[in-house]
Amino acid sequence: MRAFERDLLDDVIPAIESRYAVQADREHRALAGLSMGGGQSLNFGLGHLDTFAWVGGFSSAPNTKPPEELVPDPAGAAQKLRLLWLSCGSKDGLIRISQGVHAYLKAHHVPHIWHVDGNGHDATHWRNSLYQFTQLLFTSAPVPSAPAPSWTLNAPGDSAPALTLKDAYKDHFLVGTAINRTLATGTASRGRTQEQVDRDVALVKAQFNQLTAENDMKWALIHPREGPNGYDFGPADAFVNFGLSHDMYLAGHTLVWHAQTPNWVFAGTNPPPVTTPPTSPPAAGTPTADTANAPATNRIGTGRPGPGFGGGFGRGVYDGPRASREELLERMRDHIHTVVGRYQGKVKVWDVVNEAIADQGTNVLRHSLWLQIIGPDFIAKAFQYAHEADPGAILRYNDYGLENAGKRRKLITLIRSLQEQQVPVMAIGTQAHLNVSGASFENMDQSLTELATLGLPIHVTELDINSAQGGQRSTGADLANNAAATQGGLVEDADQRLTEAYEGVFRAFMKHRAAIEMVTFWGPNDANSWRRSGTPLLFDVNGQPKPAFDAVLRVARETPPDAP
Repeated sequence: MRAFERDLLDDVIPAIESRYAVQADREHRALAGLSMGGGQSLNFGLGHLDTFAWVGGFSSAPNTKPPEELVPDPAGAAQKLRLLWLSCGSKDGLIRISQGVHAYLKAHHVPHIWHVDGNGHDATHWRNSLYQFTQLLFTSAPVPSAPAPSWTLNAPGDSAPALTLKDAYKDHFLVGTAINRTLATGTASRGRTQEQVDRDVALVKAQFNQLTAENDMKWALIHPREGPNGYDFGPADAFVNFGLSHDMYLAGHTLVWHAQTPNWVFAGTNPPPVTTPPTSPPAAGTPTADTANAPATNRIGTGRPGPGFGGGFGRGVYDGPRASREELLERMRDHIHTVVGRYQGKVKVWDVVNEAIADQGTNVLRHSLWLQIIGPDFIAKAFQYAHEADPGAILRYNDYGLENAGKRRKLITLIRSLQEQQVPVMAIGTQAHLNVSGASFENMDQSLTELATLGLPIHVTELDINSAQGGQRSTGADLANNAAATQGGLVEDADQRLTEAYEGVFRAFMKHRAAIEMVTFWGPNDANSWRRSGTPLLFDVNGQPKPAFDAVLRVARETPPDAP
C-alpha cells in the first residue's frame, strides 16, 4: 500500500497532469474508492491534504488507518477539506470501520457527510455513493469555519445539490415536521438521552422549515381544566418560541376534535339521550351524521400521546349529563378565542376541525359529541370563532384516509357545503398516514386531483408510511389502533418498499405542486414517531437518512423546472 501511495503521488498524478488539460491544484483533485480502495482513499487523501481537497470512502475496509492517525490535526483538516464523504450500508459487516472514523470526526468537529443506507458490502451501495459523491465535487463553496451536521454538505453553495429537504423543495412547497415536547424544550425525556435529543433537534433545524405541534395544542393538553385558569400554556409557548427562534412557519393542531378533549368540555346538567341519532333533522344542505359509526367514535381522549408528552388523558366514553348546545358553543368560542388569540400572528395556520368525517356508512359526519350536542353546524361555528380570533390566520379542515375514494367524496361534500355557506375554510389538510402496500404515485395523484377541484390550497399535514405488517390495510389515524398497526414485524424488503413508496408519493406532490403549499412529516425521525415500530419516516432512530431520503431528494432534482 505504501508503494502505491508513492506511485500515485510521484508518477500517476504528474503523468495525468502533464498529458491532459486539467487544473493541477488541490482544489481540483478528488480521491475516492470502495472497500479496500475506500481505506486507501482515506489514508492517502487525508494524509496529503496539500494534494487533495475532496476525499471519499465507500464502505472502507480494515486497511483504513485508525482515526487519530488519519486526522492527527482535526482543526487543520477542517480548514483544508472541501468535502469528506463517508458511507456504508447498514447490513455491511465492516460498518464498524466507518462508524469509528465518523465518531472521531464528529467528536473533533471535522465537517463531513456520514451516509448510511440499507445495503450491504455490495455494488448497489458503491454505485449510489459514487453518484452522490460526484454530484458534490468542485463547487465554488468556501471552506466552512465551523462544522455542519454530519449528514449535510459541509459548505453548501448556490450551485451545490441540496442535501436537505427544505432546500430541495424550497421553490415548490414548505417541508415540515411535527415535534413533541421533548424537542420543543430540548430536554431529555422518555428514553432519549440529552445527546440524542440534541441530535434530533439539529436534524429538525437542518431539514425542515415548517413545524406542527404534535400534542401540546390539543385541548386535553393546553386546556385540561375548566375555566379561564384551566390553561397550561407552557409547552405550547415552548413550541412557538422554538419555531420563531429558527424562522419556521408554524401550524397549530388542533382546536376541535372528537378525541383528546377533556370530559368537562361536554359535561352539564342535561341527561344523555336514550338513543344516539339526532332527534331533529339537519338544516337543508347540511351534511348529516354517520350513526352507524357512533360506538367507535364517541371516545374522549383515547389513545396515548406522542413521545415527550407528560400528563394523562381522560379515557373511555363520556356518557354523563351533558352541556346544552349554548353551553358547549360558549366553551368552544372561549377556548378558540383564547388559544388562537394568544398566538395571533405567530401561528400562521390552524387545524380548526379535525377528523369530523365518518369512516363508514352513507352519512358524512361521524357521530361525535360535538355533533350530538351542537348539531352539524359545529364545524361552521368553529371556523367562525377562529376567524374572529385571528383574521390573518389560514384556517384548514384536516382529516385522514382521503386516499380512500369514499371518504374523499364525503370530504368534498362537506367542504362544498361549507363553501356555499361562506364558512372561512381556507385550506384542506390531508394527513396521508400511508402504508408501503398502498402508497403509490397513482393513488396519491388521484387523491390530489380530486381534492384540487375544491379550489383550495392542499396541505399534506401528517405524512408517514408504515412498514409494519400489522398496518398494511390501514390509512387511519386512531391512536387506540396504533399498537395493532405497528405489530407483526416489518414487511419483507421494508427499506426498498419504503423507498419506492416515498418516491411515488413525492412524484405526485411535485405533479400537483401548484396546489400544494406544504408537506409535513409526522415526526422528524423514527425515534420520535408515534409509529416507531413501523419505521415510517425518512430518518432512522439515530437520525441517519434512509434510502427513501435519497429518493425524495432525487425526485426534486429530476423534476423539470416550472415554466416561466
